[in-house]
Amino acid sequence: MKPNTERDRGWMLENLVFMMLRRGDNKIEYYVTKRGEEVDFIVTDKITGRKRLVQVAWDMADERTIKRETTALIKAADETGISSKMIITWDNECLMDGGIEAVPIWKWALQEGVVCC
Repeated sequence: MKPNTERDRGWMLENLVFMMLRRGDNKIEYYVTKRGEEVDFIVTDKITGRKRLVQVAWDMADERTIKRETTALIKAADETGISSKMIITWDNECLMDGGIEAVPIWKWALQEGVVCC
């Protein structure tokens, strides 16, 4: 299936991240802040107990996307006490306000060790 819109691409990227997280020793949850902002994943490593907040966005070029994704992560971090915040993108990489790391999918996959042959 060839994605036709950015929304389709974002949905497919989010599903790819989910499937890759499932391959690891992770507990994967969804989170909604008290104000209704959505965070794609709270990821808990079943071995170490380390928790991370993870958003997935195809592209971070649009200001509305940046605001939506970062606002949800910062609010969720405040509510849950989880300090590790990341946005997995197709090809954007930067350190954002609030200590949020934007990482391209290929780099994240290599860091996670979830790329297989």
